[in-house]
Amino acid sequence: HFVKERMHLMKQIAASAKVLADMAEGKTTFDPVTASEAVSGLTGNANLILEKFEPDEDDPGSKAKPEIWMNWKDFSSKADGLFRAALTAEVSSPEEVRVSIQAIGASCRACHTTYQD
Repeated sequence: HFVKERMHLMKQIAASAKVLADMAEGKTTFDPVTASEAVSGLTGNANLILEKFEPDEDDPGSKAKPEIWMNWKDFSSKADGLFRAALTAEVSSPEEVRVSIQAIGASCRACHTTYQD
């Protein structure tokens, strides 16, 4: 059951990041309240990553590579990077959203490049 929870968690993180990315790219209108809610969602969900990945469970629908559990320290560091990027995100202006989503996106890519199929 942890795999389904992990997959749901990652979809929630992606949805929050998409809200910010769409604002940064001008696809949606900048709204500081919506941006702040997205950051809160990212922070709260990023804080759950290790808890949801700690059990070494596999599922054919999962994109998680086994390297996660073989390199737990590195994976943990990358998960913490996303949490910190979300925690320090500034979103009171469109410019701040652009800078913040770049850091958040870099954190996502750092982990996905290594640990996602």
